[in-house]
Amino acid sequence: MRIAICEAELNVAELLRKDIIKNSSFIQNKDISVKIFGNSFGILDYIENHNVDAVFIDVNLGKENGIELASIIQSRFKNVKIIFISGLTSCVEDVFDVVPFSILMKPIKEEKIIKVLTRLFDLAGRDKLNYIVFSNKEGIHTVDEKDIVYIESDGRYINVIMESMDRIRVIMTMNAICEKLTGNFIKVHRSYIINLSKIKKLEKNAVIMQNGVRVPISRGNYQMVYERYVGKKE
Repeated sequence: MRIAICEAELNVAELLRKDIIKNSSFIQNKDISVKIFGNSFGILDYIENHNVDAVFIDVNLGKENGIELASIIQSRFKNVKIIFISGLTSCVEDVFDVVPFSILMKPIKEEKIIKVLTRLFDLAGRDKLNYIVFSNKEGIHTVDEKDIVYIESDGRYINVIMESMDRIRVIMTMNAICEKLTGNFIKVHRSYIINLSKIKKLEKNAVIMQNGVRVPISRGNYQMVYERYVGKKE
């Protein structure tokens, strides 16, 4: 696994690097590459030319904005996990515009690093396309997309409805969530995306999902939904 650290305080970065390397050897019993950057200069080039799995970013990079850097990384490199580092709890709410994998508060506790690394290694062994990370004020949610029944737009929010009937409410556009989903999902209405595997019944103007919820289909989308649904069953 290849990790980059972008941290204004180089002593904090070096301690973090040592903790990551030490605990990675316990978790996976194999080498891990950790590169330190004191600012944003060079880190994008590094990610561009190396297969980086995760980046630890200080929210406050001195004169720079760690959140803006994370936003650039997330838009250009979809599979790179963002772990924010912050010394101020007041910064935590702002980072949810980026959808981080996790957040570490300073002083960084070793047990928190172990939890983050364990999740990273766990996901690294799975199909990345099947797992989506959502962030809201309640925390970080890593979900298997096959457990999503449907997604609905609600103003500036989207509601992700799970098979367990849990609802994850996050600030995100429908276009942004579409980019994270695989081909098993289809947008049936401007406000709804459904999981084709969770359809119970297809009607002329709606689909009945396995949880009993009736999701409307836009008139122009019916034929597409019908063909995708019938094709999947065949």
